[in-house]
Amino acid sequence: MVSPWRKVLYLRQPYPDNHVPPSFLHLLRTNDNVHRPSLSALFLGSLRVSFHLSVVMAFIASFYLLEAGSISPSTLICTSWATMGAIFATVVSLSSSPGTGNLVALASQAKLISVFLMTLLAFAPILRTLTEDVSSDSIYAIAAGLFIGNLLLNDYRRGISGSFGFPVSIATNCAVCGSVVLGSRLTSSFAVFALLQMAVLCFVASPMALRSAPMATADARSLYALMAVTVAAVFVIWTQLEPVIGGIYGLALICISVASPIWIHTTGAHIKNVVYGPWDQAKLVPFRTMGRS
Repeated sequence: MVSPWRKVLYLRQPYPDNHVPPSFLHLLRTNDNVHRPSLSALFLGSLRVSFHLSVVMAFIASFYLLEAGSISPSTLICTSWATMGAIFATVVSLSSSPGTGNLVALASQAKLISVFLMTLLAFAPILRTLTEDVSSDSIYAIAAGLFIGNLLLNDYRRGISGSFGFPVSIATNCAVCGSVVLGSRLTSSFAVFALLQMAVLCFVASPMALRSAPMATADARSLYALMAVTVAAVFVIWTQLEPVIGGIYGLALICISVASPIWIHTTGAHIKNVVYGPWDQAKLVPFRTMGRS
């Protein structure tokens, strides 16, 4: 009678090397460590993507209004600073809770942004004439490509540090470069400064503040509510300016914040298939020699 096969290394057995026992798949396990997020968590996570898309669309709407003369540069500066003040006040209120130490980082970031704005004010006349010999169609195409790159490379994770690493730095550079080439289409230096200071607030200050906020806490509901109001306000503005663009933007919001979370919750979690079983790689334990007594 042939002895049953045993899973023992370096044991001579009457079986070929490629022998597969009938119980091989009995210990098969799939997706042991896969975490299925709740639908509410998916909705809140998608809101960060919708908010950043709304920030880009709000900046483009500001350029549209400045170029058409529908809004003055001083009005744009006051509006952008009021909105950014609301975001920073919400972040500071969250960061001042016990267990968070982001107030010093926010203060240093505010100083850096102030110095950068003063530099923009000095170089605004040069930036206004930067692309005089380039056609507007080429400028708009370049700006569109840069803003798309910003949307694709931006870091939408929560609970990370406020520093700009790779590829977040590339996303920020794309947005700033797109803002500069759009600002070169404006007619006055003060309008260029107004647009670029809004670019600094939208693409530098706002991401830094959001990355410093403790988004995982229960107190972050006010910040999520502010992000949702911003998304809705930008949608209303674009439906009044250009109904076609507003409709495309609204469709993108529905796909990002409604359809995608529902699809991930119902279908996307089943696509992942991680297999575990007795064929996994063995973990070698080194032999420890006993020292001489």
